Amino acid sequence: MRAVVALVEASPETIVEDYARVLGLAGLEEILADGPVTLVPQTHPQGWFPGAGSPPWQLDGVLAWLESLNGRALEGAVPNSKMPVVFPALSSGGAAGSAGWAWDDVMARRGAPPASDHFRSPRSFRAEPALPGLETAMPKGLTLPSGLRDRAALFLPVPSLQGGGPLSGSVDLLRALLAPGLRKVNGLATEEIHADIIRFAQQALPGLGVVMDAVLWQVGRRPGASLPVVRNILLAGSDPVAVDAVASRLAGRVPEQDPWFRYCRDHGLGAVRESDIRLTGRDELMNLDFGTPDRTAARSFRGPDRFPLADFFNRTFRRPSLLKRYARTPWGRLFDDYRAGIPAGE
Repeated sequence: MRAVVALVEASPETIVEDYARVLGLAGLEEILADGPVTLVPQTHPQGWFPGAGSPPWQLDGVLAWLESLNGRALEGAVPNSKMPVVFPALSSGGAAGSAGWAWDDVMARRGAPPASDHFRSPRSFRAEPALPGLETAMPKGLTLPSGLRDRAALFLPVPSLQGGGPLSGSVDLLRALLAPGLRKVNGLATEEIHADIIRFAQQALPGLGVVMDAVLWQVGRRPGASLPVVRNILLAGSDPVAVDAVASRLAGRVPEQDPWFRYCRDHGLGAVRESDIRLTGRDELMNLDFGTPDRTAARSFRGPDRFPLADFFNRTFRRPSLLKRYARTPWGRLFDDYRAGIPAGE
């Protein structure tokens, strides 16, 4: 059976409805509607930046869709019911939180609590069959947050393209949640470790879905010198590799030329070939001219390795300038509305 990936064109005026459409077209209600759900949005170590983490409308749209499945407001839910729990993950490592992301009002209005300390507490996990690559890279052993043992998880990634590297998206967010202490191992390919993370998720989670907010992309030669690029697309599916492969094609890449996607294809970890993926919704969006601005791929200004002047320059001058420019766009105004407690459509 081919993997299903849904594509929808989004706008600030209809974003909540757009999320309902993409989640419905992906058929994720079959995976998520029968039990409690954990939502896993993405944060960034430097705080909010357009395209660097899950925007508030992503949480709002998903929670509104879950309400419609349950046929009632989530605010009336009782403990241990289908009430979704929000568990933010930081894709670059470190401690994750929701401050500054305008999530708190959305969560309070929709009745979705943040993950408690007990929910987050790690418990050892014994993989069967064993996952030797991941276990070698996790010296303290495999663990799973206690609350995830009986909950399906819906991951909320945003896409990022850095230089000539692979797309960072769904699988990167799985790694952030399930393998936060991951370390490099000499002689062990990154592809092998990431493959074991997917196998870990398949073993440990009762259900798994992905809805990617590709409205804004982080594009640049290196993370400190990225620009947000607006492309107004949402993607969803139950196969994280397939979602990432479709997003990579949208950006003009050829997934089969990337070692990671070839490894997934050859080891049956997810759909990569176009013939193995069934697109639903606006499949003509695959003909979108992504049009990466040339300046985002240019070599960034950088001093000697001991003193990275580019990081100082971007943090002090470029980042504030980009945020001011973004605030004047339709998506920037929507973000400011959410920070002011005004949800989409009101």
